[in-house]
Amino acid sequence: MRESRALPLTTEEEARRYRACGAWSDETTFERFQRVALQRLNKVAVIESTRSRTYGDLLAEVKALSRGLKAAGIGQGDVVSVQLPNSATLPIAHLALNRLGALAMPIHDAWHEAELPHLLKMGRAKLAIVPGTYKDVDYVTIYAKLRAELPDLTEVYAIDGARADAKAYADLLAIVEGEDEIAAQHIDPDLPGALMLSSGTTSMPKVSMFSSNNLHALLAPFWKRIRLSEDDIGAALAPAGTGAIGYVYPLLSPLLNGATTVILERWSDPQAGVDLILRHRCTYATAVPAQLTQMLPLIQATPSEQFAAFRCFTNAGAPLPPDVGRQIEGHMNCKIFVIYGATDGGVAASSDLDDPAELRVTTVGRAQDECEIRLIDEMGAPVPSGQSGEIQWRSADKSYGYLNDAEATAMAFTQDRFYRTGDLGSIDENGYLRIVGRVKDMIIRGGRNISPRLIEDMVVRHPQVAEVAVAAFPDKVLGERACAFVVLRAGATMTLESLLEFLKGQHLSVWQMPERLEILDDLPRSAGGKVMKAKLREWVAEKISTQQSSQVNA
Repeated sequence: MRESRALPLTTEEEARRYRACGAWSDETTFERFQRVALQRLNKVAVIESTRSRTYGDLLAEVKALSRGLKAAGIGQGDVVSVQLPNSATLPIAHLALNRLGALAMPIHDAWHEAELPHLLKMGRAKLAIVPGTYKDVDYVTIYAKLRAELPDLTEVYAIDGARADAKAYADLLAIVEGEDEIAAQHIDPDLPGALMLSSGTTSMPKVSMFSSNNLHALLAPFWKRIRLSEDDIGAALAPAGTGAIGYVYPLLSPLLNGATTVILERWSDPQAGVDLILRHRCTYATAVPAQLTQMLPLIQATPSEQFAAFRCFTNAGAPLPPDVGRQIEGHMNCKIFVIYGATDGGVAASSDLDDPAELRVTTVGRAQDECEIRLIDEMGAPVPSGQSGEIQWRSADKSYGYLNDAEATAMAFTQDRFYRTGDLGSIDENGYLRIVGRVKDMIIRGGRNISPRLIEDMVVRHPQVAEVAVAAFPDKVLGERACAFVVLRAGATMTLESLLEFLKGQHLSVWQMPERLEILDDLPRSAGGKVMKAKLREWVAEKISTQQSSQVNA
């Protein structure tokens, strides 16, 4: 057994324990992929909209890209920005850079001038890989305009070919020298080996660091609990350019287990997601809850027998309404699998396919391997058994904190290395964790706490409601009141009075009822699919202020 040493946010004793139990494999992510690929070179690994690639194809491109990147001056610890739509090039870049001890910084293709300067400066990215032009966005021009304020960025490579301000990605694949030197070097699986970006619901995105060992500890329980095998065909539906739900679960995981992944390039129409699952007879899919909610009517309109191959729908990133989960399970004859974690801190809990049906849709499962979960009150003390408190955890898969941002890291983790979530939860006598709200989302109406999550779970049962978010609006007397922001199904109508009548039938207490209704075409979301409640609060507060000013001036 290798000698343990002190690591960021991990003691020597913890590191020894993680290795001893197998939570850390002491194998880099590239090494695992290469081991798997060499055993099945001719098997289809990735299916994209226009082509399929075998494990042999991927391994050859990973090695070629690593040679090209090394020739371009990339070495251990360097960061390369990878801003692409969902494609096989994302894991190829990640694995090639992992092979060199360097880091791929995936950036969502929807992030442009507002987010890019912050991310590229924070990551000190030396190179960038971009599409060129994609969906009418000229990424090469955007990066060219930013170059003056990015002293670390030396070159941009475009997938669709060379231009005045970018070299061709193909040039990186043309280097043949240096293979023996790269193959001979040893990359420490304890060093940062992967970057994931938070989706920025309340501030600019942050860049979290994970070692290859951290990443293995994050993924191995998922592989075990959904029984992932080389026979699986996974559907990658969520945006891959941020964190786990779009990349490491649906896109990378199959490649580390000899399975096949099918990639939806871009989420624009829920029908495309359903069609992809049916066309390729996918056995599992990964999506954010908003995608599941949007697909549900289309799933219900499809004969159940067409989903015969499908066995598991994985979701994370936000709460899935229990009724949506029940209906998907009932019609697709599959099981809902919930992952609870954070891009910044790893995964704390997840379901198991053997969990009772009701617990699969009303809880986030139980603690993952080598994860300690605690609930604390406002003073930082443990809450009594059966009560709710802020969720904190310490685990083998937690990140090493934020890249080049020690101050933010210190705020995210306690002195005893627990990750602060800001989520409120409770744990039952069998260890199942329920999320009951957010500390900051809690609505305080005249000194009484109202849980938006409770209201949302009831409102979404309304047959006219497609999606809902509940957030506070200001009140001069009570401080805050609850507003329901609702997206209706096609052709539906709703008034606050009809909604309240429905909620009375759900036995929601009168004091918890929403006191304002706003009908929206869409809910504002981050790149990772989370509802941006801060924007909802700002929007409704401004609307109320404008209305009040108009009344005064009338």
